[in-house]
Amino acid sequence: MGLSTDTLYNARRSAITRASDDYYPKIPTTQSLHIAAVAFNSIFLGEVVVPDWDMFYSLHSAAEFHAVARAVGGCGVYVSDKPGQHDFEILRRLVLPDGSVLRAKYPGRPSRDCLFNDPVMDGESLLKIWNLNKVTGVIGVFNCQGAGSWPCLDNPVQKDVSPKLSGQVSPADIEYFEEVAPTPWTGDCAVFSFKAGKIHLLHHITEYSYI
Repeated sequence: MGLSTDTLYNARRSAITRASDDYYPKIPTTQSLHIAAVAFNSIFLGEVVVPDWDMFYSLHSAAEFHAVARAVGGCGVYVSDKPGQHDFEILRRLVLPDGSVLRAKYPGRPSRDCLFNDPVMDGESLLKIWNLNKVTGVIGVFNCQGAGSWPCLDNPVQKDVSPKLSGQVSPADIEYFEEVAPTPWTGDCAVFSFKAGKIHLLHHITEYSYI
């Protein structure tokens, strides 16, 4: 959407541009593809502008998936709900009681070990999107496999994929961690898993396995 040469030439007129195609709530195959696309596009756009990851419906089968991506995306968070059709449980998790948004510090981008994998079509790779806030690192892990395919491919056939994938995540996946780490820092980290509601202590940037 905002990747044309004309858009980039006019970046001095706006600090924000779209990093994705439109959000298509009625097309299930585009939901996970949308998140993967904006994360990878933000590698480049994030050096020039503030990437906009587009709106989403809070009352939708993929709403939580989109909401988590916006939470780590460092982008604006906004919804296009129809009047009276809202999931306030999801919306409340994205904002403070006064309605302000805890926006992350940088544009959300894939971790280094994801850069040359295909988190949409190879049937095995997960997508990790990292960011920072003022006091901690943030990383989101997404299973984007098995739903859609990249456009303009000669052979858009996906490999068979299990609904559950496993992998590792580490504080080392988060760039610039030294900006928020205490001094001196031993490399130990307390990792809070939002979905599980648990805290894990990782020594010296070790990895945490997840499914």
